[in-house]
Amino acid sequence: PNPASDPKPTLVVVRCRSSITWIDRPEFTCDDANIVLYNKCGLPVNSSKLGKCLTVHEHNEPGMGTNHASYLQYLVDYYGKFPQTVWFLKATLRGYAHVDARP
Repeated sequence: PNPASDPKPTLVVVRCRSSITWIDRPEFTCDDANIVLYNKCGLPVNSSKLGKCLTVHEHNEPGMGTNHASYLQYLVDYYGKFPQTVWFLKATLRGYAHVDARP
């Protein structure tokens, strides 16, 4: 997908060994967002959303151990084609995200 021509937000996700099964959960559809995944450790990416709203870049260069390097690589790769909204995430949100439904 071309992020600049799509009004949906883009999730830039960096992963090494973390599970990315949340991408295939039924409550998250390709109508929600495009996903650009920077796969840092060469593990296979098996997703029904590959080629639809999921684009994978292998980013396992020596010395590229931080997520920040992959986020910067996104800025280089997509310069001039940025969508209106971009979210930079780690592959696992466990321990970082908390949702409280109480008023």
